[in-house]
Amino acid sequence: MDREHKEQLKQSDLEYFLTHFGEIWGKYGNKLLTIVLAIVVVVMIMRIVERNAATSSETELRKLAEARTGFDFRSAADAATSGSVKARALLRGGDFLLDKVRTATGENGGKRSDDEIKRDLDDAGAMYGDVLKIKGAHDVYSLNARLGLAAIAESRRDWDAARTEYEKVSADAGNYTIIAYRAKARLAMMPRLKKKITFGPEKAPELPGGQPLRFPLVPSQFFPVPIHPDLDSLLDKLGADS
Repeated sequence: MDREHKEQLKQSDLEYFLTHFGEIWGKYGNKLLTIVLAIVVVVMIMRIVERNAATSSETELRKLAEARTGFDFRSAADAATSGSVKARALLRGGDFLLDKVRTATGENGGKRSDDEIKRDLDDAGAMYGDVLKIKGAHDVYSLNARLGLAAIAESRRDWDAARTEYEKVSADAGNYTIIAYRAKARLAMMPRLKKKITFGPEKAPELPGGQPLRFPLVPSQFFPVPIHPDLDSLLDKLGADS
């Protein structure tokens, strides 16, 4: 078939379409219009869903950024629809409570009670545990949650559980070398952490004669002479005492 013949066929098809357009539209027009409208509606719905998802994600991230207490982090996690935001909120909440355990001041300004410490450890453990329940959570989130659970075991002086979890995290870290390093570092520190810390006596030691030992140490605590700014007068004093 030569080129000229092909051109003739194209013109014939175009002429046929233009001549019978009304007939074709009457037969297929409604179906074509329905398909076009359906496509437009689907595109609009997709754009609305994407916009709402972006707005929701911004709201969730803002709530997470404004969190200041364990309750705030838990609320941010419960309200999050994104698994990533939920995991981050839970991890930050667990870390926050674990840091609270290490502080010396309780809720009323006094020394932290055993009940306060236990409550914070339980809440932190629940948050780390919830990270592991998130379906499809990134390995980084789950590995960090397991580090948190191992740290809680340390705080409870459950050394066997802590060692076991650190060893598993180190083995499962794969390419996340910084996580493996943190686990190995805690394992290396564990023998020292297990040693009971012995504090000094509450009463300050005394020098001979009953004089209390003061800090910082000054020469007058060891020599029965005042400190003289002038060296000559000091030598004269020492000579007079001899």
